This record gives sequence, structure tokens and C-alpha cells, in this order.
Amino acid sequence: MAVAREMERYKVKLAGLTEARIPGSGNSCVENFTMLHSGNTGRMAGVALLLHRSIQHSLVSWTPVSDRLLQVCLTHQHGKLTVIVAYAPTEDSTDDDKDNFYNQL
Repeated sequence: MAVAREMERYKVKLAGLTEARIPGSGNSCVENFTMLHSGNTGRMAGVALLLHRSIQHSLVSWTPVSDRLLQVCLTHQHGKLTVIVAYAPTEDSTDDDKDNFYNQL
């Protein structure tokens, strides 16, 4: 995966991705990263988080909220950190879609 190689090259340990377009929710290994993803049954939207293996031990939990939201809890030297990967609907989306997204957020 090109994104993982670029993250490795620039020493980026954690990155949220939008429009991941990976169906369903789950995790997988991508080169030196664990990829956590949240999507729907189709190949639309979807969010993911890439976590480098060197900080994988800090993963406490993760929650696939929807195809537009993913919540990850990590530990660090000062306590815990919650990371939210969000892919908001565009202005052209229906009011129901926007309301649903912001209510879930």
C-alpha cells in the first residue's frame, strides 16, 4: 500500500484516512502498520486508521461507529488519548445524512 510506504518514509506513526472504501469493519496488517477500518457493505465512504507497529502496544480499544466515524483509544506517557477519524458529508448531502453524522459525532 503506497500510503503505508510514504508514512514509513516520513516516519509518521499514526494517520486517519477517509474514503477508504473498504467494506465492513475490521483490522488487518498492512506492511508495518495495523489498519483499523469502519465501512458499510458497499464500496462508498469508509474511514480507517493506520497505526505503526512501534506504537501498536498503545492501542487500548477501537470502535467502528459508522462508515464515516471511527474512534480509537490509545495510551501514552500522560494518560489516554482518543482519536476520532471523521469523514463529514458534503454540503450537497441530504439534511438527514448530515444530521445523522453530527448526532453520531
